[in-house]
Amino acid sequence: VGSRGGAQPIAVLDISNPTQPTLIGRVTLARGMDARELRAVSDLNLLIVMTIDLGANQRAANGLHLYDIRDCRAPKFIAAFDFGVVAPHEFFLWRDPQRPARLLAFVALFSAANGLQVIDLSDPARPTRVVEWNLGVVVHSLSVLDDGTRAFIAAWDAGLLIADSSEIAESKSNPTLSAISHLPYANSSTHSAVSIPARRLVILTDENYSCPFGWLRVVDIANETQLKIAGEFKVSENLDGCDAGIFTSHNPLTFKNIILLTWYTGGLYALDVSDAAHPRALANYRAGAEELWSYPIVRDGLIYAVSIEGGLYVFQYAGIFAEEIRAAKFAEGNSNANGGR
Repeated sequence: VGSRGGAQPIAVLDISNPTQPTLIGRVTLARGMDARELRAVSDLNLLIVMTIDLGANQRAANGLHLYDIRDCRAPKFIAAFDFGVVAPHEFFLWRDPQRPARLLAFVALFSAANGLQVIDLSDPARPTRVVEWNLGVVVHSLSVLDDGTRAFIAAWDAGLLIADSSEIAESKSNPTLSAISHLPYANSSTHSAVSIPARRLVILTDENYSCPFGWLRVVDIANETQLKIAGEFKVSENLDGCDAGIFTSHNPLTFKNIILLTWYTGGLYALDVSDAAHPRALANYRAGAEELWSYPIVRDGLIYAVSIEGGLYVFQYAGIFAEEIRAAKFAEGNSNANGGR
């Protein structure tokens, strides 16, 4: 488990008893590094840690750090990819379904001119840059189809951008991404863009810290050149004024008919999206003033999510469409690296 701020160590938890997670180790980073995001690839014994520089000006503080986790209690550092003075913001880890040893990190650098970079992590000892792309928009985050042919880009103040990423998926020399379509919408602060499996739909979340905060949109991409918003979901605080807290949508994990979504002070939501025009809440857990923040992860039917203030939460969902969650051996919204849905 990483940390959103304060240069805290990475926590290693034993979850063999999911009702009582136990701290069994820590991984301490160099001074001034914040472990903002983590991905693990279990069968490759690989942990990828995205770090940012908190002002100590350490080399490789803005980077991707790779660890050998054959002994999960004591991860061993392998190598790092250094982004220099520009901090990475979020990344999507894509695993080639045709060549499972091939791993690519699609990294959003948010404030950078070349705001999307693709880093090849297939040889953990020698991470290399494959692509730098200047879209002319601020790239907050993105997701990639399992086959690697499409990238769905959350363009912050410019809405949704869909790009053809086939040349990267096919390992062409000097690959490029090419824009296919763009869906701007008013007052956007587009945080995440994640497709719904087996449907021509993309979920967008907005991250807005001021009233009426940000909410979820469902985008119809059946015609890639004519994108349209099919439906929206807002929590009561988006509609009825601004209670104490931050009630903005954040990170989704999508299944065919159900979405698991962190919503800051709003907690964790399970949403029914079987009718794309009318998403509705199925269940909600709120942790008081804590802000649930991470992409939910599903493993063997259980749901894991992290609060900024309170650490790791483990959930079980038993409502309609629960079978979709139970069927996933492993699934996370910002990676396809462990198979899953």
